[in-house]
Amino acid sequence: MRAAAVRILSSDAFTCFAAFTVDLFFFSTFLFGREPMDETSRLIVPVLAAVGATLLIWRRQAPVLVFAAELLISLVAPVIVPDYHPTASLLVALSAVAETRSTGYSAAAGVLALVPSSFSVAVNLQFADPETRTGEVLISAAGYLLVTFSAWLIGRWQGRSRTQLQVAERRRLVAVEREQRQAERVLTERQHIARELHDIVAHTVTLMVLHAAAAGRILDLDPEGSKRSLKVIEDSGTQAMAELRRMLEVLNRSGMEADSADPSEGLDRLDDLIERARAENLQVTLRIIGEARALDPSVGLAGYRFFQEGLTNVARHAGPGTTVDISIEWTDRWAELSLRDDGAGEPEPVAGALSTGNGLIGLHERITIAGGIMDAAKLPHGGFRMYARLPVAAAAGNGRDREDVTDTDGAAGQKARWLQRMPLRTKKSPGNPS
Repeated sequence: MRAAAVRILSSDAFTCFAAFTVDLFFFSTFLFGREPMDETSRLIVPVLAAVGATLLIWRRQAPVLVFAAELLISLVAPVIVPDYHPTASLLVALSAVAETRSTGYSAAAGVLALVPSSFSVAVNLQFADPETRTGEVLISAAGYLLVTFSAWLIGRWQGRSRTQLQVAERRRLVAVEREQRQAERVLTERQHIARELHDIVAHTVTLMVLHAAAAGRILDLDPEGSKRSLKVIEDSGTQAMAELRRMLEVLNRSGMEADSADPSEGLDRLDDLIERARAENLQVTLRIIGEARALDPSVGLAGYRFFQEGLTNVARHAGPGTTVDISIEWTDRWAELSLRDDGAGEPEPVAGALSTGNGLIGLHERITIAGGIMDAAKLPHGGFRMYARLPVAAAAGNGRDREDVTDTDGAAGQKARWLQRMPLRTKKSPGNPS
């Protein structure tokens, strides 16, 4: 900042000195001319030249006032000292007006700047040799026109360059602010995920403790029941380790925690989400392909958030009347989620009841931490498409009996019961177009 101020002051000092020198030695007979300048004029001319040059210091703050003052000096000076026609300071002031004001405004200033020049041409006409008078007058007039137009043109170019620099700086600041907001949203989402994973792991560990206590009590009375409880402990421990790895990854990235959310939210709550979307007059179609698999709680929560954010974006940007196709395709290793809309609705402002509040950036972060991938893009003929692929739980991938890992009381038990009820055929939500 200080260096920039020094450069501006140095530039102003050079400009003022140059204008003073040119007006004093080239637009007066201070050193040479047709007739020697009297002593009084020799005192007045440097003072007028110094005043005109000094006024240029404020040409950026008040370009019009400085130009008016320079124009006045250029008109009055020849009356006081006939052999003095200050022009350089007036042209610098004209350039400042052209830089900071509109084309029409600055063009009017350029015309006014030619008024003192016309007096100079008239003086040259009076003292010119009759044989060469016409040529001298034309050359003088062309010279004044050229330098005046050049000063105006330089000012316009400087103004355009300054505007372009300001626009580029504003764009840079907007880009920096956008990156900062994106980083903040990602951090917020990581904190949110960490808190949710903490709740899920706490629930799983509690389940393990309860089954361990039960196994100890019935070990001699019911060996088979003890085996089932130990199996639940084994599977829950495997699940808890996977959740802990995800939580550690989040904590390593953010190092902070945020408000907790309901860890029971998962794909078993998708029907509720669809009903809320229908309340926004969205025409939702659900397809489920293949045999449903178990998902770790955090992965199921990521899938829930995927559809939640997608439906919110449809309601907000496409509006009521939009047709939305939702599909879940199950394979041995993955759950492939898809949401596609036709963009044919009528957009209107909606409440954020369905939104996670962090948009696609936070959603992508959540899907990635859950071990999946995500893609989203506009469709060529209108509408929007979202796709995500999430890993199924290790218990399901290894072909274990889901009944062995069922928690009959908590969120995990609700999820397992929903998976057991899931039909193997393709399913469509009732009340929606095919």
